[in-house]
Amino acid sequence: MLHPAKLSLFVFVLSVPFYKTFAQAKDSIPKEAIKFVADKFPFTRMINTEFRYDAPYDFSARIPGVSQPEGRVTRLYQQRVNANINFIKSPKWVFSTGLFYNYIHAETQGANLQQTESNEHYYAATVTLTRFTKLFGKMALFTATALPSGGENGFERITGMVSGTLVLKANAKTKMTIGLLGLIDPSSQVPAFVTLSYEHKFDNGWIADIILPKRLFMKKDVFSNGRLSLGTELDNTTVYLKGFNRNTSKTYIFSQLETMSGATYEHCIFKGFIATLKTGYKYTPTSRIVAVNKKFTDYVFKATPNGNFYVNLGLSYNP
Repeated sequence: MLHPAKLSLFVFVLSVPFYKTFAQAKDSIPKEAIKFVADKFPFTRMINTEFRYDAPYDFSARIPGVSQPEGRVTRLYQQRVNANINFIKSPKWVFSTGLFYNYIHAETQGANLQQTESNEHYYAATVTLTRFTKLFGKMALFTATALPSGGENGFERITGMVSGTLVLKANAKTKMTIGLLGLIDPSSQVPAFVTLSYEHKFDNGWIADIILPKRLFMKKDVFSNGRLSLGTELDNTTVYLKGFNRNTSKTYIFSQLETMSGATYEHCIFKGFIATLKTGYKYTPTSRIVAVNKKFTDYVFKATPNGNFYVNLGLSYNP
């Protein structure tokens, strides 16, 4: 399972051929293609902050072999801040880092939970080395990433990720990549998976923006400084928990995979600053608590939440 920092990095990896390789190879790429990707709504932004509110929802719970009474999340909101910084850039190498912070406030009822109100903090960083090269006569990039993370009790563990991405097509209207991504994380559900990205600009102004398995969107510029996006994307809520089990001092990980389906409106306030409004319906296929470095199947708590509506407000800066 990918947590927020890995999800962001995953999309960043697939975006690099579009946003960095183009900039570094201007002489060999049509000007129309460069203009297409250098728009005022880039996906990867230097600084981004967002606030998400989830409407109340019910859930069923289970510990291994034993069902629990139904519970209800009566209040849930998150405050996220992340930054992406490139330290070293050259035509063949990029050394970059990402910083991520998430504050979560949750109030629950029932399901025999130990507490009805919790305030959790999650920190993560990524250190990534990217190599640009040619493969089968096409542009390719390879990345290696170390990802330390922790919570309010400090550093907890370090995981990693490696990937290779091949740019199949890149012109003024269409961009397509294929790749393979491997996770160095004992708690991951799958050790590796194929990645695909496809972006196409239609004559009517709509843009298909697909990065699998992360997101599927249709986008269109509206008004003079706005963009509307309709579709679905994956998100994840992750925190480290101390004292979840009173019989042990182990650290546990709460990890919840979410699909967010709805509409996103972005508005360029002025150069570099973008305000964002997202709203829609959230579905949660998996929600579990496992001990650090244990397999995802070795859970100590499992929940099946009902769907609910959400609202997300954001502000980002990209010079």
